[in-house]
Amino acid sequence: MGSVEVRFLPGRDFGILDHEVVFPDGTTVHNPLRVLANDTGAEVVFTPFRRPGTSEDEFDQDAALVREDLLRLRDALAG
Repeated sequence: MGSVEVRFLPGRDFGILDHEVVFPDGTTVHNPLRVLANDTGAEVVFTPFRRPGTSEDEFDQDAALVREDLLRLRDALAG
């Protein structure tokens, strides 16, 4: 895939961490990401969208990568 650029959008003060990923070919993908207060902790919610022209297998692979990222985030914050 090569290097990608990540641009965070306004709203971080409210737990909104939406960002755009720009791929080497110039394709830009919007990724909604929220951090929601929950009792003494927080929940992180990421919604992957299936891009046009993406096969079900490719989408499943993308979702698996997101899950791995979220698990790494959980482990980093728990440690």
